[in-house]
Amino acid sequence: MKVIAEYAALEMKKQRLSPFVGPVCAGLHFYYSIPESWPRKKAGLIKHKTSRPDYDNLGKLVCDALNGIAYEDDSQIVQCTIWKSYDAVPRTAISILELDT
Repeated sequence: MKVIAEYAALEMKKQRLSPFVGPVCAGLHFYYSIPESWPRKKAGLIKHKTSRPDYDNLGKLVCDALNGIAYEDDSQIVQCTIWKSYDAVPRTAISILELDT
């Protein structure tokens, strides 16, 4: 949570944004390393991670970490999409959009 909060704070500062106050939409994409034990054919066919951690646990972790940084409180999130995929480069991509009020 701390690392997510630090990166988010840096990005908000860089874009000269303050925490959103209205309803927001969140997009969270978690990219996981392709297991080394997988044969190349399998690694090319399977795109989505269907094993743990559960999407709701990932979403809660990120949304709680962004409290007071991207928005005042995660109760402002009215829509959230979460993806779990395999990729050569593991990372987490987060987008928060303020909705029209």
